[in-house]
Amino acid sequence: MTGAEIRAEIGGEGDGEDDAPASSFTLDTDRQIYHENFNMDNLWRLLKEKPDEVELERRLLAEQWFVLRARRPGVRVRSLAQAYGLESLQDYLRRSTAWIDDLRGPG
Repeated sequence: MTGAEIRAEIGGEGDGEDDAPASSFTLDTDRQIYHENFNMDNLWRLLKEKPDEVELERRLLAEQWFVLRARRPGVRVRSLAQAYGLESLQDYLRRSTAWIDDLRGPG
């Protein structure tokens, strides 16, 4: 979704001419969710070596997930986590589903 689409949704055409007044703010979406399986050793190493760049925002113990968040602008959580060998929850689920499907076989 672009800014023009958002402006059009609130009453203008998205061309800046008759758009409704808007506030400006920064939305930090540089967070990633990870499953704890096979990730914890690499997580602790990442947090120890890059404490000014990323932080463990939240652990969801029942789900065995954690949320990793950038601590400052310009830090890309996904890229940094991949460099440390962390597999995102999305990638983990995709890989696990493919593995189970392969075990089931055709049909």
